[in-house]
Amino acid sequence: MKKLTFFILLVGLAVASKAQSVKFGIKNDAPIIETSKVEIRKDAVNKVYLQMTYGGWEIKNPEDYEPVKGQTIESIQLVYSNFPEDEDFTELNNKRIASLYILDPYIFSQKFIEWQVIRQNDCKSSWEASQMFHGFVITYRPAGSTAFAKMESSYLSTYVADETSPKPDSTIFKVFERNKSWKDMLVVCDLTGSMSPYVSQLLLWLKLTFDDDKVKYLTFFNDGDNKRDSEKKIGKTGGLYFNEVSNFDSCLSMASRVILNGSGGDTPENNLEALEASLKKWDDYKEVVMIADNYATPRDMSLLKEIKKPVKVILCGTGAGVNTAYLQIAYETGGSIHTMEEDLTDLIKMHEGSKVKIGKQEFVIQRGKFVLIRSS
Repeated sequence: MKKLTFFILLVGLAVASKAQSVKFGIKNDAPIIETSKVEIRKDAVNKVYLQMTYGGWEIKNPEDYEPVKGQTIESIQLVYSNFPEDEDFTELNNKRIASLYILDPYIFSQKFIEWQVIRQNDCKSSWEASQMFHGFVITYRPAGSTAFAKMESSYLSTYVADETSPKPDSTIFKVFERNKSWKDMLVVCDLTGSMSPYVSQLLLWLKLTFDDDKVKYLTFFNDGDNKRDSEKKIGKTGGLYFNEVSNFDSCLSMASRVILNGSGGDTPENNLEALEASLKKWDDYKEVVMIADNYATPRDMSLLKEIKKPVKVILCGTGAGVNTAYLQIAYETGGSIHTMEEDLTDLIKMHEGSKVKIGKQEFVIQRGKFVLIRSS
């Protein structure tokens, strides 16, 4: 797979009647994906298509971006057509990225967006190319609402009922499959925003392995039951739900209740509050497992010093890299990190200056903290 590196130090860009110079830096190794043609799906959920013309870089429908502002963006795809085939489109695509920057500079401060470049090849003339979509496809996580919560709850029940349904991201299944020795677990799981696909995996796995006594206690947290962000206090945010696992139906019922009672609101969440409360509530377990949203940094990292048990962190949504906050949780508690692809279990042996590689990233410990030094 080829790669295109975007690195813009200074871009002068005239946009409509407002000509201006925009100074910023972007550096992102984005894989180029070859395809025949990208189709715009009018029924697409949580996607926005920002349209440009063939050979142009002005965003034609900036008003369609309004629902995305302030939301967590999961991925951005830059789509263009490969005609003429021997032409270098780097400068044109850089201008398109600059237009996106002008529309919303905040995008470029978000760490975990997965960038892709889609090159369409089903065009043999400029006219055919002009009939194709050009611009950006943005996938985002919507803010919570009653309607969205009901949809998520319904999805969860349907998914768990159908054991043969496709699993596009099988993080939970793969981690538990690799770690079959885990038993009598206390599982603390994020159930905010769009975490329901991962929770559905957890519940289906629990259903299939229930007789093996894998999970003893289960805690879900939703960051405050729709509490206003301004009212959330460290250690007292709430939205914690506890279950002594005795039958599967009670776990499924509790998950639906958590979704319907709240979606989390802002992006930071109360992971450590949920961990601390669970550790105080129960003590007869063998493993502590936290299932976390990689996109959301815990707001209550100050509580980490209160966690005295090793925490195995299963990270969901690591396509664009690993959130260092969860590395810190695993490191300081003597625990481990688990992604869909790999397990990192030797963190307790690390010391100042130690380096660790996870996926395409390499980190070093500096002054007790993980610092990203390379992303390839």
